[in-house]
This record gives sequence, C-alpha cells and structure tokens, in this order.
Amino acid sequence: MRIAVSIHFQRHGVGRLLVNNLLSKAEGRMSLEVTKDNDKAVGFYKRVGLRITEDYTTDAGVEFYKFSTF
Repeated sequence: MRIAVSIHFQRHGVGRLLVNNLLSKAEGRMSLEVTKDNDKAVGFYKRVGLRITEDYTTDAGVEFYKFSTF
C-alpha cells in the first residue's frame, strides 16, 4: 500500500493524522519503507516518532530506509 498527502495539504497536520490513524488500527505496530533520497518523507517519519531500523539497496540500485515503531 502507498500513502501520500497532496502537496496542497502538506504542513497542515494531515500526514500526522493519517499516520496516527494507521498506528491506532495497527495497535501501534507499523513499519514502512521509503527511498533514501526522499528527504521530506524521511524527515516526516522521524518527526512522527518512527525510527530507521534497516537500510538496503535493491538489485536495481535503489536505496531504501525501513522505518518501524518496534
């Protein structure tokens, strides 16, 4: 699944509400992956309390961070 917030609604708390809702439905356990070059998303996930638990590179050479609550 992919989630995103339209650029017009970013920096208005929509993403935080979305993540908090997902966390409540997942009983506080969530993990996700984001490309390392997506600075906005990486910063956002850190601000909402997720932490990087892994980083890896795909066979195609794309670098990812794995974020997790656990």
